[in-house]
Amino acid sequence: MKIIICVSATLLIIFSVLVIARVHASASHASRSFMQQSEEEIREYLLELTPIGMNMEEARRVIEYHFQIEEWGYGPWGIDYQNGVWRRFDPRIHAYRPSHIGVKSLNLRLGRYRRSGRILATTFVHVGWGFDENSELVDVYVSKSNPAM
Repeated sequence: MKIIICVSATLLIIFSVLVIARVHASASHASRSFMQQSEEEIREYLLELTPIGMNMEEARRVIEYHFQIEEWGYGPWGIDYQNGVWRRFDPRIHAYRPSHIGVKSLNLRLGRYRRSGRILATTFVHVGWGFDENSELVDVYVSKSNPAM
């Protein structure tokens, strides 16, 4: 009897997780399709919103408006007045560490999505806007995490 209850509870939990995942996926369909574009396509769109040479404060306001940011953190995942954008470096792939972009930055986890049929494999999309010492936009860097599953 205990085995039947445990199996039933486990099946109920699994079913609930699948239903919640399906509802979440359908609610964010438009943003998910945007996130699934290539890094270069996302970068091109962001450069239309925040063109090279744009002032850092103006870019911050545009980003807050378009992506509904209510509060920024400081440091590597937010506003960083001390460093530029750190490009992703993987010694297994890259022969050398790429240089920074700018000397100040705005960094944001833009969003995430799950690939169809993969409940646990989430891809995160990160963006960094690099600014020079005069607070003018130098470049935008987009990177995606590599899903583990």
